[in-house]
Amino acid sequence: PQARSFTGPTQHAMYGADYTTTDNVTGLVWKSCFQGKSGVACATGAATTATWIAAGLQCRALNDVNAGAGYGGRKDWRLPTKKELETLPNYQVINPAIDTTNFPATVAGFYWSSSTYAGSSPNAWYVYFVAGNVGNSNKTTALYVRCVSN
Repeated sequence: PQARSFTGPTQHAMYGADYTTTDNVTGLVWKSCFQGKSGVACATGAATTATWIAAGLQCRALNDVNAGAGYGGRKDWRLPTKKELETLPNYQVINPAIDTTNFPATVAGFYWSSSTYAGSSPNAWYVYFVAGNVGNSNKTTALYVRCVSN
């Protein structure tokens, strides 16, 4: 287990619908809600899943929102690497294995990383937020998406 310290969800001063959570250890900034959900409690919208390619496109699309200023005023949104995504699980809780104060309404499911699985290039790594374990799946499978900015 790694050191854990998060701040957020924090509402952006100019873009009031944009909430981010900062990892005070790694410096990464996460979209507080996974894709498909929004609001301070991530209660608005519907949980969505996407294939690996679509997941990457969804994260990159955040760079163009707010008339080109980017989600939360940030323009470097992307799908996280396996190593980055592995910093989120809280192994002291399960179902979901994440700090729900900082990442509200997280579905305990499989979340894509941007990292291709070296043993089989049609596959990519995911983190399973029921218990925080990792695995890999075919990139055509629809999994949940949480975007990161650095």
